[in-house]
This record gives sequence, structure tokens and C-alpha cells, in this order.
Amino acid sequence: MAQTKFAKQVEETAESLAFGIGRAPSSSPGWIAGRPVILPGMQAVDWDEVGARTVALYARQGTGVGRQGGLPEVLSETQVRQAEEQFGVAFPDEYRQYLLRVSAGGRVRTLRFEGARWDWDGARYGDHAKLHVPFPDQDTALAASEVVWESEPKREDYVSDTAYQADYDAWREAADAAEDARATGAIFLCDDGCGFYTLLVVSGPMRGTIR
Repeated sequence: MAQTKFAKQVEETAESLAFGIGRAPSSSPGWIAGRPVILPGMQAVDWDEVGARTVALYARQGTGVGRQGGLPEVLSETQVRQAEEQFGVAFPDEYRQYLLRVSAGGRVRTLRFEGARWDWDGARYGDHAKLHVPFPDQDTALAASEVVWESEPKREDYVSDTAYQADYDAWREAADAAEDARATGAIFLCDDGCGFYTLLVVSGPMRGTIR
């Protein structure tokens, strides 16, 4: 059976990470240039099987579907479409199938409707406001970010605190914008700790890849 990034995570981290979604290198079998490829004689992922194994693992740990600390329920087609319409994107098919046939969360952040909008657990307001904007070339985006960070104002260059603070506040806003620009078009799928995240690209040429 061919393995997508999602299915590979299911196989490799189910026991230790309570099952879910994660990342696999683009050089893994079944992947070319970061995209899934079905080769002759290989089969597509059986999401029903993936879902059954996921539920079984949670059951063995004493938590079931929908219970506190357990595996979140799947989403309906209507719910997935509502989320896609809100964000102005179509989720990559693998992620759609996971939401529809396995869970709204698990190893990854749970997608849920809270208040008046859809978002992922733990996301800051605005994290996913630009999912429709193509994910940038990371070398270019990083270079642009470094230029901004290297231009941080220095207090010794100013004659007054007021002038320094005004320039510093403007620089800080520009630095934050440069950092945010590096993740446009991507879902903050997993919080890996220490400020690191696993991203699922949903817009642009790299759509469907894990970063």
C-alpha cells in the first residue's frame, strides 16, 4: 500500500504519539518532489483502515472517540466545506480524508468551530488569516526576514527615548510581519515545542506538502 505523509505518521508514531498525522521526508517511497505518487501495483491509502487502527489504539489506551482526552470526532462534508469557505482554500485531499474519515484532530491540532468561526486548537488569532495566499519560497522569505532583523534600532544611536521607542515599535511591527509572511498559505498543524511548528501547505506550488 502506498503511504502518504499522513499514513506514514500513522504507521511510525501511533504507539508513542497516540496516533495521528506528522511529517515524512519527500524522498520517502511513494513521493516525488514532495507530492504523493501511486506507482504501478501500488494502492491508494485505505482511510477506513487507517481510521479503524486509530480508534483501536485510543481504545487500548482507555480513551475512546469523542471522550475527554480521546480522539476527536470526524467532521462532516458540510463542516469541512464551511471551514474551507471561511479560509478561502480547498484543503489537500489527504487532509480532507483524514478529517472526514479518521478524526478532526489526534496527533495534529483539532479543527473545530468555536463561537463564530473555524480554527485549529492553540492557534493565535490571525495565524490562519492568509491561508489563501501562496506559501512563499522559503529561501527568499528567510532572506527578507533576515534583512529586517538586522535593521533593529540601537538605543545608542538615538538622543531620546521617545525617538528610539517610536522607531523600535515600527521595526518590531515590520519584523513580526516578515515572520508571519514566511508561513502564509500554511496550517500550523502541530506544535513541536520551543517555537517550532509542523506546517501543512494549502496554497501555492507546494500545496499538500509538510514543512
